[in-house]
Amino acid sequence: MADFLTLYFFELKKLWKRKLVKIACACLFAVAVFTIISPLLGSYSLGAVTESNAEGVRKDAAYREALDGRLLNQDLLEEVYEAYGKVPYENGKYAGTEEYQQYARPYSAVFHQIRNLSGWNTEKVIAGTPKEEELYQRWNDVMKKSWQSNYLSEGEFSFWQSKKQEIEIPIRFEAISDGFYELLLGVGELGMINIFVVMLCLAGMFPEEHSQRTDQMLLCSKHGKRMLYSVKVAAGISFAAGISIGSSVLAIGIAYLLYGTQGFDAPFYLYITDYIYPITMGEAVLIAYAMALAACVITAVITMVLSELVHSSLATVSITTAVVVAGMFFNIPGKYRVTAQLWDCLPSRFAMVRMIFNTRMIPMPGGYLQAWQAVPMLYLLFGSVFVWIGRLAYDRYQVSGR
Repeated sequence: MADFLTLYFFELKKLWKRKLVKIACACLFAVAVFTIISPLLGSYSLGAVTESNAEGVRKDAAYREALDGRLLNQDLLEEVYEAYGKVPYENGKYAGTEEYQQYARPYSAVFHQIRNLSGWNTEKVIAGTPKEEELYQRWNDVMKKSWQSNYLSEGEFSFWQSKKQEIEIPIRFEAISDGFYELLLGVGELGMINIFVVMLCLAGMFPEEHSQRTDQMLLCSKHGKRMLYSVKVAAGISFAAGISIGSSVLAIGIAYLLYGTQGFDAPFYLYITDYIYPITMGEAVLIAYAMALAACVITAVITMVLSELVHSSLATVSITTAVVVAGMFFNIPGKYRVTAQLWDCLPSRFAMVRMIFNTRMIPMPGGYLQAWQAVPMLYLLFGSVFVWIGRLAYDRYQVSGR
């Protein structure tokens, strides 16, 4: 065990001494910070309104807090519609008017919630009449349409219908800090950069032995074939997990420091209205960043094993980048259910919120698993097989003549 730890820390030290690693990690942490603070930077001028973004965020937060805990019922709907009815609405422009700032802006968070539930655009909402029953019927119709577009099975339909029955109507409006929205919007971007950093930094973990011609010496040493492979894999996984956890803790800490934690216990369906699994906004953030961690770790395993198989860091980066780009830009139609779900499990896709919290589930004996429950287990299984394949290749490798 002592020899393993000695080699393990030596491999980590080698990794962190590389300039590429330092530069990539510095960029990663800079992005983590900028993603969260960017809404507070600068200012804007819109019609009669000129204010800094930071001032606007504070003002909107105060308006939300004033409405916190109120039921989204007929009384509140009438207040919202009355306020927006005082605003001149021409050519889709209204937010820059004095009337909007005085009457409607204090209700803007509730108004946006009405739009999310109903699926209507701003013009259609304003042109309508406040009817509580119609709003919740519309929400139900929008959910069913979304489930149908995902080609859910009858069992999945029944599952989500049962979850819908657990929601008390009318729902309660919750004041949710902007930090939760920024974290959920940013997890996909941060997760993707984590993946690229891991690919760049670990692609040379094994090939450098061959390119520097140290493989003959290492493989005939005391722990060459017996321990060194496991040490390198463990160091690579630790590196990937470390940068993912570090960037996540940094982003979450800054978000909570700047925006506060109000809304941690708010139901997640206030954010994604067709995903009505009983989790809170705070739990959703923790789950999302845990899934970004899982995607980062499996990327590390794939990168390291692939680099041992092809003996080239450049080829490894090229192949993994091609897969990542394909995952970003190509979709498989939902009607090809199994293929589409497997495609969505690609790390570059699964790091996105809409993939993590997808209404398509994994059937299991006695019930279903959510994507964020099943995919980490799939990664563990696939990663174990991939590591074993890499072990076979590493053990059978023979140094050829130079």
